Amino acid sequence: MSNTQSDQKALGSPVTIGLCLFLAIAVFFLWTEHRAHLFGILPYLILLACPFIHLFMHRGHSGHGHGDETSEASGTHRHGEAS
Repeated sequence: MSNTQSDQKALGSPVTIGLCLFLAIAVFFLWTEHRAHLFGILPYLILLACPFIHLFMHRGHSGHGHGDETSEASGTHRHGEAS
């Protein structure tokens, strides 16, 4: 018997099907019983994400206005700067 045939036979075995059904039922009951707890901490998780969002969003333009000095020397201006 080849390796792919044994893999297909193992995926369709009664033990595998029973395990998948058990896991689906367990996930369903965990979700229904603990949904209120998860939604209760969601606002705090959003607030905790703010520093990380701030950190990653400022990587694209070198932080808070600390760009390289070559653009000023060449006469080009960044968006929003007066000449």
